[in-house]
Amino acid sequence: MIKLLKQAIAYALPAAFLALPLPAMAWTHHIDCEDGAPGTLPANQKGTDAAYWGTNTLYSTEQVGTGKQSCKFSIKQGSEGWPGTGGPLEWGAIFKLPVAVNVGEELWTRVSVFLPNDFQIVSNSGMLKFIRLHTRTATTNTGCLDLLMGDKRIPLWDQLLKRDSYPPYVMSFEGRPRLTMVGTRPTDDPVLGRWETYEVYVKLDSVSVDNGGMGIVRVWKNNKLISNGTNQVAASDKTGIIDSIYLFTYWNGTAPADQYAYMDDMIITNERPANRDANGYAFIGAPIMGGKAPVPPSGVVVN
Repeated sequence: MIKLLKQAIAYALPAAFLALPLPAMAWTHHIDCEDGAPGTLPANQKGTDAAYWGTNTLYSTEQVGTGKQSCKFSIKQGSEGWPGTGGPLEWGAIFKLPVAVNVGEELWTRVSVFLPNDFQIVSNSGMLKFIRLHTRTATTNTGCLDLLMGDKRIPLWDQLLKRDSYPPYVMSFEGRPRLTMVGTRPTDDPVLGRWETYEVYVKLDSVSVDNGGMGIVRVWKNNKLISNGTNQVAASDKTGIIDSIYLFTYWNGTAPADQYAYMDDMIITNERPANRDANGYAFIGAPIMGGKAPVPPSGVVVN
């Protein structure tokens, strides 16, 4: 289920805040996977807060993060998961933002996932698409800012990096191709057979903090900051926007076998959370504890 938990229009602001890039409408989505019977397909919703679920997605009680059930994603061996010409999405889900995030604005995305013990983090690029923030400019589609799970094998991009070891995750903005290493092995490796929580924060700009702009991307795993990407951007120019969140959706080189994964308790918001991590950075936080009742993190208001 997608719940639009809170939205507020910003009208009059004190003079001291007029120079700050505040969103015109503050909103929070909570996708809790509780709105349907186990074994049924989540409804592909239409409207401002549209969700586009893969055709193989089912509500499931097989693995539960919070509440009573989760959403189970599946993909068949040999499939890319992505819709072909006129075809449906098979693998994962797409969540359209109610209001696009513009340059100078912020976005937080947190999701908990369960990868079974036999899940294969394998692709023909050495990187499995995972959390993806879809971007555009005023004139063109600029692809996604991707957080990808890194294959433990020597990946095809070895010739580009000439590295002796490879990270558990990679960040890449398709609109301006560049690979950023995320996390360290084996400490931050994806752990199969248990729930884990990931969070991505973006301050949107076409110029990174390191180069004098505002652009930054942070990544947390289980509430631990594993990347503070002050050299990362997610916009190609000043008209850049983020309009959707993709979860999985495309398997490079096709799935090596029938695969499945579970998601639960996803929160997407453009409103700065009250929580702070160990470094003082604002984040949603609150890791999944299998089977426990959902407790929204501080700063998320449930109506």
